[in-house]
Amino acid sequence: MKKLAMAIVVLVIFVAVVLPSAGGLILTKNARAGRAERTVSSDVIAAFVADQELQSHWLAEETSAGTDASTFLATRVSFRGDGIEQMGTTRMGIPKATDDALQKMGKDVWDRIDDVPLDGVDLAWVGELSAFGHWDIEAPGSPMNIRPWSWTEAPIPDFMSLMTLHTLRLVVGIRSGDVVPAFTEARALARLSTSTELLIGQMSAAGMAHRERRAFEAARARGLDVSGLAAAGIEIADEVTIERFKRACFGAPMPFVLDPPHLGLEDSVKVCRCSGLQEGISGADFLRPFVFGTYKERFARLDRELSSSTCRLRNARESWSAAQTQTVRQNLAHFCATVGKDNAGEFCKVSGALVFLPFLREGIGETLLSIAAPDWWRKYGEPLPTSTASTPPTQ
Repeated sequence: MKKLAMAIVVLVIFVAVVLPSAGGLILTKNARAGRAERTVSSDVIAAFVADQELQSHWLAEETSAGTDASTFLATRVSFRGDGIEQMGTTRMGIPKATDDALQKMGKDVWDRIDDVPLDGVDLAWVGELSAFGHWDIEAPGSPMNIRPWSWTEAPIPDFMSLMTLHTLRLVVGIRSGDVVPAFTEARALARLSTSTELLIGQMSAAGMAHRERRAFEAARARGLDVSGLAAAGIEIADEVTIERFKRACFGAPMPFVLDPPHLGLEDSVKVCRCSGLQEGISGADFLRPFVFGTYKERFARLDRELSSSTCRLRNARESWSAAQTQTVRQNLAHFCATVGKDNAGEFCKVSGALVFLPFLREGIGETLLSIAAPDWWRKYGEPLPTSTASTPPTQ
């Protein structure tokens, strides 16, 4: 009888402690092994460091120059996110018929400029953008300045609509023959996008640079005088420079992620440094309840980076200093709601039932880190355009 009782006790301990703990260790090990497979060659690192020298280009973020445009744009630009009305381009002075036509044409718009319906288009306000030097999208009064702050629920500017606005301003200018004002105002919009300290804002600006180049070529094909662009300080970026900027910007978060760390590269990041740090901080802050004990050194390093940074990062600083008040359940629920059942359904189902177990929490966090973290280096696996020649802004 005593032997039976002892066997039951051993079995209970095994099921309640050893088995779950082993499961947590296996979960953690597998997640880390998966991330370790994302090896980065020395050539990629060298290319990344070289690309960071593009900080003098107009595409590089300038987060504090001149006057803030946040108040001016708050009533003109749509924000998308939970609980935020998605007004699209209508509040920007772009009728639905025009928006629909541009979306349908896509890249072909530069060959079909005369087919774009302009009835009801009112872009007079875009001319005022040149008076501003940056766009603090987290300033008081902005839709992003919400409390309590949540990384997973925060609204962001509708950059797709901003790109449509950028395209339309160029189309209107080419149609009317007023090339210099059109490119000047479109460039002002692109520069403001680079100052948002959001990676999506930077990438949208790169997309706008591609569109400027197509518009420039379309203007020359129509015989328009584009020589005034040089005097206006408008340089049309070549395709190689734009793609180098995009990959440098997309790789900017890598030195600031929890794992795998690329220590020593932090000081190399000049292009998109603020948006890169924003991505690293947001990911770490989200995972803090799960893996803080495992990555204490990395959290401390990020804390020093944020403390010494000249970037605004208003919400990041507030959330970071609050030491993450959300619970593991809340963060897991937000993650699963964001990625959807098709992408992580089984993981979310099982983890939701087990996340309350402390010995499994780290493994769940490690798996979240693997699932949620993009491969920030992936654009370095894509070939650059073959032509390196830039198009001078002359006829």
